Amino acid sequence: SEHTGIFHIISMIIEDVQHEMTSLRKEEAEAQRVYEESMDSCREVLESQIATKTAQEEELAELAGRKFDGEKFKAEQGKEMTSQHKLKDSLHTDCVWVKTHFKGRWEARKNEINGLVEAKGYLAGVEDGNEIAP
Repeated sequence: SEHTGIFHIISMIIEDVQHEMTSLRKEEAEAQRVYEESMDSCREVLESQIATKTAQEEELAELAGRKFDGEKFKAEQGKEMTSQHKLKDSLHTDCVWVKTHFKGRWEARKNEINGLVEAKGYLAGVEDGNEIAP
């Protein structure tokens, strides 16, 4: 009877240990499932963040290219504007010269043309015999 009691206690301990092991295996399986779901979720978030980062890097590269193009265009326009200012200054100088010298040059050309007309008339008269050559 003492032996029966001891066997009974040992049987109960074995049952408790088996029950505990079964329960721990179920808990471990559930914990592993939750862990794998969590890892899958983390992978999805990481992949999404990598895709977002890649897209942002591409956008940044595009913007940097557009900025470079804009700066290049601005530099070219600056050169063109400087060239146009030089041309304007040159034309202004020429126009001022024409404005200040036009009347005198016009009078000189008018006198020159009148002299040529007179010379032509004189030469025509000498040719006709109406005038005597000096």
